[in-house]
Amino acid sequence: MTGTDPLPGELSRGPLGRATVSLQRYGAISLGFTIASLPAVAATVLLPPSGLTLGLIVLLGVSVAVALSASLAAWRAERTVVHPAPWSAFWRGWRRNALDVVRAVAPGLLLVTVIAVTVLNADGAGIGGAYAGVLLGIAGVTTLIGVRVTVLASVFSFRTRDLWRLAAYTLFRVPRATVALLAMAICAVGLVWLTNEAVLLVLGGAAARLLLHHEQPVIDHVRHHFTHEGQEAAP
Repeated sequence: MTGTDPLPGELSRGPLGRATVSLQRYGAISLGFTIASLPAVAATVLLPPSGLTLGLIVLLGVSVAVALSASLAAWRAERTVVHPAPWSAFWRGWRRNALDVVRAVAPGLLLVTVIAVTVLNADGAGIGGAYAGVLLGIAGVTTLIGVRVTVLASVFSFRTRDLWRLAAYTLFRVPRATVALLAMAICAVGLVWLTNEAVLLVLGGAAARLLLHHEQPVIDHVRHHFTHEGQEAAP
């Protein structure tokens, strides 16, 4: 078999062959996701979740955002390349998107870090339970918007403040995608609660594929209404 020959399962080579190729893609992207997320994983395992170390753990979550962006890039490559190489596509997306994603998610991570440290030290700071609940709600909404910012930063080259505006705007403008995003977030939290973070990392490739599917209407909406490409294609 040469480098240009189709892989088993490609071009209608049977259900078993297609399943094998799909598993290989999921495995390669999930492995890349795990490796790229190692800074956050190491901090979670090695550092106690208290005081400023919790803030450091949250800040290192930027590695997870970049890993998610690279996974999205690898799955998007599957749509445009006849015989995609998921491992190469993942790291190509990582190199291309890393700086943009870091700049895009940094404001949200900083806010969530401040809230996490504040709530953890609520007694010392004299914060009541109701106020802590409000802060946790703000952190949750910020995280939800931050995931969408990561998706948009992986596809478009907008300024950071425009990415956050668009992400917040589409929460209401594309409600079905927002409900799906919220459901995925709840499932992720529940999975970590019942098992541990390692399980979520193993499923990172599949989660990115599902996220891309549900966020495609948001991508299409932004492309149609907020890019030159969409304006030129409009009748």
